[in-house]
Amino acid sequence: MQDFHAGPRNIFILFTTAKSKNPFTTDLEYHYRRPFDAELVSYAAKIFVGTHDFAGFCSNYDGKQNTIRTIEKFDIVINGESVKMLVKGDGFLYNMIRIIVGTLLSVNEGKIKPDDIDGIIKSRNRLLAGKTAQPHGLYLNRVFY
Repeated sequence: MQDFHAGPRNIFILFTTAKSKNPFTTDLEYHYRRPFDAELVSYAAKIFVGTHDFAGFCSNYDGKQNTIRTIEKFDIVINGESVKMLVKGDGFLYNMIRIIVGTLLSVNEGKIKPDDIDGIIKSRNRLLAGKTAQPHGLYLNRVFY
């Protein structure tokens, strides 16, 4: 697991809730075919903001790495059928954002309650978090030095 200390970074995840897949954006955005409850997912996303131990949101945690990270901002922007999740933090663990997004999509589907997220974070147990979301639409937007 790499641990970069260049400064805060912005990541965004782009996905669409359109019924049909756009062949021109197949690898550029994640195609999520379910109705999206932006208010519910935004509420759940705010729970990740702050300094937490994200060991349960890392796919290759071996107990030796420092897994404490700070998420400064987590916004969800809706534009028609396009959804953009913007995350600003001091660093991210391997697959951390994809697991967080998978957890938020599980919240959207009613599989995980938003109020359970704090307990999932505190448990440090990867098995309690949502599935790892596909990498389509995941972008490193900016690194601040």
